[in-house]
Parts: sequence; structure tokens; C-alpha cells
Amino acid sequence: LQWTLAQDHSCVQLHRAQPPIYVNARGKLYDSGLGAVWGLFCFRRGIADFGEVLARRPGFVGALSNRAALHCRLGEIQAERGEDPATSWRAATEDLDEVVKRAPDQPLARMQRGGLAIKLAEIEAAAGTDSRSRLRGAIADLDAALAAGLDDADVRNDRAMAHWAMGSAVLARGEDPRASFGAALQ
Repeated sequence: LQWTLAQDHSCVQLHRAQPPIYVNARGKLYDSGLGAVWGLFCFRRGIADFGEVLARRPGFVGALSNRAALHCRLGEIQAERGEDPATSWRAATEDLDEVVKRAPDQPLARMQRGGLAIKLAEIEAAAGTDSRSRLRGAIADLDAALAAGLDDADVRNDRAMAHWAMGSAVLARGEDPRASFGAALQ
């Protein structure tokens, strides 16, 4: 396994992936743009590489966070290709659950987990499953990220989306959605 943490801790480069994949501190992934098929290979290799790190250092928060980011991006690629991203997004959520358990002061993990919960809730809603519980978790994570000082447009946008989705879920059950829709507009 070869990976390098940038001096400013903003980026991890996975050397085994060709071309390399870069993961910044916000979980944003950068690749060479060679397309989804190559991206799938690179992300799966990266996920395996971070699995090797975790086999040697169980609970290493940096590896868990970065593997979660890779699972998340893999799910996005799968969704773009018309494939089911839920398995990848659930794997990312499991890694982020562990990050939050080991480092509860990590607002980025809360933000990422909240964003993934929204995506999984959309899948549940499309399948006719009640997504309110997952959306409550998303809102709680995004509120925690804001409370921890991660006050940026992405968190606020995701929070609004979670409240809007909650309003839709409540309305679908014949209940009054005004509180959720109102919170989405704040």
C-alpha cells in the first residue's frame, strides 16, 4: 500500500490507483477524468487500500473518513451509470458512523453522514419506504455540524434539503408538513 498525506493534511494520494486519486479534507475526490469505468476501478482499489490500512490500524479515523469518501463517490458514479448506489452509500455511512463514534468532534463526518442520509432517504422514498427516521438523523447530523462551527453553504443547503424531504415524507402520510417546509426555508 502506498499513500501519501499532503503536508497540510488536505489531501491523500493513493499511489496504487492509476491515475492517482486525491481526496481532500472535505471528502471531495479528484481523479484524472478518464471516465466512469476507470473511476470505478480506481475507487474500488482505493477502498481496498484503505481497508488494508484499517486492518493494520483498526479505527484509524483518517482512513475511515477517506474510505467513506471513496464509497460515497463510487455510489455517485454508480448512480450516474444507472446502477444502484445504495450499497456504496451504506458502506460510507458505516465508516462515518465509526468516525463519529471515535471522534464525535468531527463536523465534516457529521456533514458527510447527513448528506448520505438524504441520498439514502431519497432511495427509500422512491421505493415507498418511510424515510422519516433517516431524515431525522440527517437533520441531527447537519445541526451538529453547524453547532460545531462548520457553517458553510453546503451544510445549510443539505439541511434545507433534509427538511424539504421530511416535509414531503410527512405530507405523503397525510400529516401537516408546514413545520418541515418552514425549516427548509430558514
